[in-house]
Amino acid sequence: GLPVEIVILRCPYMNMDDPLTRDLFTKMMHLKYKGYGNKHLAGTLPLDATDYVADHPLVCVRDEKHGLIPITGSKVISYNTSRFFNMDFALESCFKKGNNKTHLDELYSIINKAQDEEKNIVYHGGYTIDPDIVKTDEDRKLVRELFMGVTALYFQENRISELLGFGVPKYKTELFFYQWGYERCKSENIELEEFPVYFLPGCNGILMHLKKFSPSVENIAEKYKFLWKNRTDQGNIAPVKVKVRAA
Repeated sequence: GLPVEIVILRCPYMNMDDPLTRDLFTKMMHLKYKGYGNKHLAGTLPLDATDYVADHPLVCVRDEKHGLIPITGSKVISYNTSRFFNMDFALESCFKKGNNKTHLDELYSIINKAQDEEKNIVYHGGYTIDPDIVKTDEDRKLVRELFMGVTALYFQENRISELLGFGVPKYKTELFFYQWGYERCKSENIELEEFPVYFLPGCNGILMHLKKFSPSVENIAEKYKFLWKNRTDQGNIAPVKVKVRAA
């Protein structure tokens, strides 16, 4: 299999003085460019301002010439961090842009419940794999499992149990996230319909919410604890002290 290392790239914007942060941030952007460009239409933009202030759990390989190279990863940004930097949270701008009141109301309801219960609620998205390095089905399966284990360990360590994300039925990614313990969001017991994901042209998404990891993901996390113990924590998190409710 691939000799991999785990890196948590924390809030790049606050750590830009560090050469390794700059190097990994650029490589992470290249990973997204390749991973999304490989199957999405022109005009797809999997990067935005939140990438500067999010944490990025990454699975990397090490190359003698180029150092650490991310081969899979995602971004995690908390609601409080978004508000600290005066940004819309996750899909908030997507629902506002689409005038999608039902989804927006449900999003705010989930956020406020988590805030009231003193739970750290985050958006988890931007997952992709480098198609140039991870080429075989066997490697893809391994990297996907690694990604699940590592990300679950990141959430456990940071005491995060409330996750929001979305699946894309066109690529069946919601089936992957169901394995984690994500559920499709409902409003008054009716599943919310698909919504257009404006930064992924031609794609609809379904809003998903995770409150508890599935036993299978917890088992995978246990399996990769040895890698987690030797991870690189790169950078410091943003000094977020605010706790605010959604509109």
